[in-house]
Amino acid sequence: MILAYILAQTQELMKAVTEAADKSDRWLFLFVLGVCGISASLAIRYLVNALAASQALHNEYVKTQMADSIRLSTQLNAALEDNTVALKRVQDQLDKQIGRSERS
Repeated sequence: MILAYILAQTQELMKAVTEAADKSDRWLFLFVLGVCGISASLAIRYLVNALAASQALHNEYVKTQMADSIRLSTQLNAALEDNTVALKRVQDQLDKQIGRSERS
């Protein structure tokens, strides 16, 4: 059904081109110019839409990466604070042991 419709449209288009060519080269040139203009317009519209979709995907990816980066940075800071506290305790215990051994 769709193929028959496309075929009919193509045949009508070919008839129009043939009639334009029979009349004058000027009309054929104008027809081709119009078809090229419409084709260029459609191609540009497609590319603009594709670019917008690509930018949206990129922005979403960047947001996800930034959120992951912030989450990991927060976890790293928490781990560093825990390690600092643990090292401080170890240092205090070593200082106490060194102080005891120096007194003896």
